[in-house]
Amino acid sequence: AFSVLLSGFLVINTINALLAQHTRQIGIMKSIGGTTSQIITMYLVMVLAFGLLAFLIAAPLAAAAGYVVARGIGSYLNFHVAGFRIPPSTLFLELAVAILIPLVSALFPVFKGTRISVREAISDYGLSGQKAAFTFFDRIIGRFHNLPRPQIISLKNTFRRKTRLFLTLSTLTLAGAIFISVLNVQASFIKEIDQTIGYILSDVNIYFSRPHRSQKLQSIAYSVPGVVMVEGWGAA
Repeated sequence: AFSVLLSGFLVINTINALLAQHTRQIGIMKSIGGTTSQIITMYLVMVLAFGLLAFLIAAPLAAAAGYVVARGIGSYLNFHVAGFRIPPSTLFLELAVAILIPLVSALFPVFKGTRISVREAISDYGLSGQKAAFTFFDRIIGRFHNLPRPQIISLKNTFRRKTRLFLTLSTLTLAGAIFISVLNVQASFIKEIDQTIGYILSDVNIYFSRPHRSQKLQSIAYSVPGVVMVEGWGAA
């Protein structure tokens, strides 16, 4: 679920960056008669095409990787995995994710980026097409008078577009959290296996098909050179 959420943030950032580069082209298309709905449809169809292409690449790779992982875990836990197959429900779920997640994620940036007017799109006024407001972050940055001017400009540019900053930080934070959680799960899995194996501390385990006297077995075991300790267990 977190990976799907992260992919949504990546789609939003990618579409935002793409529309920022296409601002002038959007203005030109509108100036020659292109409507907002046509431009929105064009970008959504592009996102849909990328989603389908990603599905065609990812679905067989995911199935092959999943089968390899299942066989590895099966051999480790001492059971055999059935023959390779792809359940239709899995393909349907992957197709739904490949189509819906990019489309839903791209709706807001596409609607916002394509609603710009022709005048705003082709205007060179300022850095963002509008006057910058003096915000709380600007007042904080303004107190750092001793910093070199390039660093002050970099800090102001970082907080100039709050939405872009939020999306970028959210993506990086979520990616870091997923990476750390994967490492935690891996470490926990290995530790659990070590504890399970360490539960039986003996070097050699001998199982019998029927009960025997433990004293007799222990005396036989102690007669073997190198045996330090013997313990008998009864099980049912």
